[in-house]
Amino acid sequence: MKTNSPLVVAAGRALARGEPLSALALVGRLDSALGLTLRGIAYAQVGDWELAKQSLERALTRTDDERTRAHAHAALVEIALSTGASRMLLLGLVPTLEGD
Repeated sequence: MKTNSPLVVAAGRALARGEPLSALALVGRLDSALGLTLRGIAYAQVGDWELAKQSLERALTRTDDERTRAHAHAALVEIALSTGASRMLLLGLVPTLEGD
């Protein structure tokens, strides 16, 4: 199990406190899968759905880590539900989740 950097840990805590701008300041430039996942979640918290989806989809292409992939998929599902894209979710994302 690899250790997360202090920036990633601090960003996760900021997101848990509902401080997405603080999280973005911490991981905004990280290009790792976990950094992209946290960035995507932060963008979703501020309502920038498109940047959130882009970051989360990039994260999925960069990792095989099951936990990181689960977080990214869960965030994409929440975005789909929040934006009223539940039909797209049912038609597109669910088969992807089953195939992974």
